[in-house]
Amino acid sequence: MPLLIGHGGNTGSQANATAIKALALGQVKPADHALVVRREALAGGAMGAVLGATVYAASFVWVSLPRAVALTVAVSLPIVSMWSNALGGGVPLAMAAAGFNPAVSSAPLVTTVIDASGLAIYLSLAKVIMGI
Repeated sequence: MPLLIGHGGNTGSQANATAIKALALGQVKPADHALVVRREALAGGAMGAVLGATVYAASFVWVSLPRAVALTVAVSLPIVSMWSNALGGGVPLAMAAAGFNPAVSSAPLVTTVIDASGLAIYLSLAKVIMGI
């Protein structure tokens, strides 16, 4: 669980900071919301898939890591990463579109939401995959 929420929080914070910087420099506009969210989600999914595959492969070497847990983490990581990047990149643009300062959506706010929702995603998938 720390890997999932840590990774989600970190990638979401990075996407958040990148979006705020791009807004400040005029590289994106609030109207670019869908494009930014899509690109961030794809990048997050790719990062999560690589990390998830690594965790699953490690379960073949690290015998104390049950394969069902590794599979749950491997499936959860891309989903959590996609969600966290999309949220981290999209919230500042949505705030700017609504007339609010996008910097208010800074990392602590985004990280808290991502940590809680990432944990819910993981536990929901654990229930399905491991039958808990």
